[in-house]
Amino acid sequence: MEEQYVVYVHSISCSSCGYRGSGYLRTAGDGKGETECPRCGYKIAQQLPPHHVVQIPPATPIDHAHHSYYPGLYAMPKYNPKLNLESLVKLIYAPRKSFTTLYLTTDLPRAMALVIQFSILGTLASLFVTVSMADVIDYDASDALVLGVKAFFAWVLSILGFLIFGIVTAAIAKGIFGGRGERTMTITLTGYCYPWLIIVSTIVLLVFDYGFAGLNLSDSEHWSQEQLDQAVLGAVVLVATVVVGLGWVLWITGRAVGVANDISMSESVLTSIFSATISGLVYFVFSELFQLPLGVSF
Repeated sequence: MEEQYVVYVHSISCSSCGYRGSGYLRTAGDGKGETECPRCGYKIAQQLPPHHVVQIPPATPIDHAHHSYYPGLYAMPKYNPKLNLESLVKLIYAPRKSFTTLYLTTDLPRAMALVIQFSILGTLASLFVTVSMADVIDYDASDALVLGVKAFFAWVLSILGFLIFGIVTAAIAKGIFGGRGERTMTITLTGYCYPWLIIVSTIVLLVFDYGFAGLNLSDSEHWSQEQLDQAVLGAVVLVATVVVGLGWVLWITGRAVGVANDISMSESVLTSIFSATISGLVYFVFSELFQLPLGVSF
């Protein structure tokens, strides 16, 4: 029977309270659909769009009374998963749209493939900067270069830190802010942020390399005035790069967390900061304990 079907529409308007959103309409015959306003409960009846597609209602109940920051998204049918590099690029300037698209078009294995590939590149960049800055930071990189043990452990630890971040983030989003708590989708969407984290972190390391080239940080009391000026300028540029670059990464990560868990942007940013602090502490403790190369992931 026709009333057993639903149609997803991008524009639902309530004439009673002025609410506008997207979601499912129950087919009502004569080309019309019905639902209840999530804001005031008013019965909405409107014309279905041309060339609409009727669907069997999703397995999970359609709760129109529940407020959602991304209305209709979580009940939409998902497409066959793909890597979706287009959305990876577009999230630079349109993160909300990109992550809602990724929610429907990608999956965990593809996101982890990105994480693994870029974590390897990040570890190589970390090794490069560590070797080039050996005199500056008084670091002996011979073990990492000859045996590769430290570099391999740094790579494994970066993957572990990323997974800890995703699991903790989903738990906080659900436990504190009442979000969906989707661990798989949280890891998936933040996985698409990971390449940009590696790129920005590598830029930060290169700025550090260039800004403090020729200086020995363990012998700063013997610096000349020229060396001191170089260090001050390098520190200013480094801090500015960190604030702008990692601030932007935090912003897009917050959007990924918000889409995955249906929480507000402010809630998702707070969640990301807390989770990044926990995973960052894990990475820092182990990197200091084993004297790993300069990390780029956390």
